[in-house]
This record gives sequence, C-alpha cells and structure tokens, in this order.
Amino acid sequence: MSIFPNIFLFLLLNGILTCSNSENSNSVIIDDVSTSENDVTESEDIDVHEDIADTHEEDIDAHEEDVNFTSYICQNYATPDKRADLPDGLDEISGIALSEQPNILWMHNDSGDIANIYAVQIETGELLTTILLEDVSAHDWEDMTAGPCHFGDSTSESHCLYVADFGDNNHIRGDSAPVARIHRIPEPDPNQPDRVIDAFDTMLFQYDDGIAHNAEALVIAQNEMVFVLTKHDNGTFHLFGATFTPTEEEPITLTLFGTFDISSLAARGNARVTAADFDIENNRLLIRGYTGILEFELPAENSLTEFDDSEPRRVPNGIEIQGEAIVYGDGGYYHVAEGNNPPIYFIGCEE
Repeated sequence: MSIFPNIFLFLLLNGILTCSNSENSNSVIIDDVSTSENDVTESEDIDVHEDIADTHEEDIDAHEEDVNFTSYICQNYATPDKRADLPDGLDEISGIALSEQPNILWMHNDSGDIANIYAVQIETGELLTTILLEDVSAHDWEDMTAGPCHFGDSTSESHCLYVADFGDNNHIRGDSAPVARIHRIPEPDPNQPDRVIDAFDTMLFQYDDGIAHNAEALVIAQNEMVFVLTKHDNGTFHLFGATFTPTEEEPITLTLFGTFDISSLAARGNARVTAADFDIENNRLLIRGYTGILEFELPAENSLTEFDDSEPRRVPNGIEIQGEAIVYGDGGYYHVAEGNNPPIYFIGCEE
C-alpha cells in the first residue's frame, strides 16, 4: 500500500477527533457560562424576593400605622398661629365648620343676623359666598358642625352642615319662643355666588328632662348622632343626643347621657361651654369656654354616649375675650371669637 493514503487517513482521523474535542470543549465552556449566569440569576432572584419581602413588611407596618388611629392624635400642640382677620359683618361668630374643599371654613353669626351661613378663605379671610336659608328665622343660632349624612331619599352619603338654633338665655324655648332646632344642609359650593337655597331639612327637638336648657355647643358623631352640650354657670354641662331625624311639627326628644365637670376651664376663664367639636375618626372631643379649651380622648371602643370627663387636658388657644367657635381640621384645630374683624387662629401639631 502507498504511504500517502495512510498519511491521509491519519490526518483525516486526527482532524475528526480534534474537531470533536473542540466541540466538547466549547460545550463545557458554554455550560460553564450558563451555570455562571444561572448562579447570578438565582442570586438576583433571591435579592429581589428579599426586597419584595422587605417591601411587604414595610407595607404591613404602614397599614398597621394607618389603622392605628391613635397615631393621629396630637400629643403636643403648637403655639397658636393667626391666619387672617375676618371681614366686616362677621363680628358675632358663634359657630364654624370645616368645608370638604381645602382652606375654607363655614361660619355664622350669633343672634341679630338673618339665616345666613358664610364661606371664608382661611389664609386670607376673604368672604367667598353667603348662603341664605329660605323661609328660616335665625332666633338664636349658637353653633354649627359638619359631617356625613344621608340627605332626603338618597342612599349615598353626602357631606352636610348642621346649624343649631338652640340658644336660650331666658330658658323659654318651646314656651314663649320657638322650639329649639337643628338645620341640616348638604354643603353648598363655596365658590359660587351668593344665593338663597331651599335644599335643607330641619329637626325640632326637646330635652328628655322636660327643662328648657340654654346651649351653645353642637357636635355630630357616628351614625348621624347629634349631641348638644348645655351651658351652665356652675362648671358643668349636660350631654344630650339623638339620631338626626327631620321633623316638621312634633319635636324629637333628646336623651340625657350624663352631667359632666369642666371646672378646670375656670383656670383660664369661666367654665361655661361656648363651643365644641368631635373628631369622629380619632374619637376625641374639644370643648371651649370663652377663654380656654379642653380636649378629651375617648377609648377607641367608646362612643360619645359613653363619654367620660375624668381626664381632660388643657390645650392652647389664641388670646380672645369671647371665644365661641372651634373646629378640628388640618391636623390641629381652628377657633374664632366674637368681635370686630376677629382673627382665625390655627393650632397645629408639633409632632
């Protein structure tokens, strides 16, 4: 046999083996790269899962903070901040309520005005609009509040203003003066011109002890329960309440839930209740006298029907001679007094 075919065969077989080894070597390298990439991917997946777990834990913590309403209760109120002076004509303010629209307060004058409510811009004191309740006589309007309501036949929840005509210095309401009443008004648009409205209803009421009480403080609580805090000269008040129920002739009877002591207000003025507001979300109550303010924190499971006056705390207020209006809002509270161009004070939270 010739040597050339043998050499050729040797070279051919060696080439095949070399090619095969090279392919196997490449396969190993690819496998090594693939394994390395998988290791990286698995490591990244672990990091991602850990990040997701951490985020989930943060979400749980945030949710727990959201449902922990006590975290929103201010423990240290700031120094009173004067926001603006009210314009001429708003000189006997005895009730204020917070609008659903930002930076707006609703308010009304004491006796002597007609049945007007006024929308005012908090930061400037600008009068935005005046609303007149049609065919209503304002005998002695003393307070107002705002809260959820189901107005008329509607099944959906609205935001309503509640205005209380229950001032009775001579204790004659229902006798020689009109019976006490509360008007409920779906909040009007405060950015529309002055107007007369008839979209409201009224609850006439009397007290279940049969006495004509003087009152200057109205609050609304859960389930459209309205509460009246009476005004006395002896450092106490009676708490009456009932579910708001429109009536045209027969008054609703308010239940007495107790008589409570606010004599600690006397340290900063006489201890008479001139206004109040209830924070439904955080279960706390502000009560003000002419020159001082008390705050009560209710246990989370309690309603105002289980009010306890044992642990009030005195909270700051701006300098006023005859303070008769207060409302929670914007993480603190606002208050206004009677007088010429009285200021709007805001007391925020330092925390």
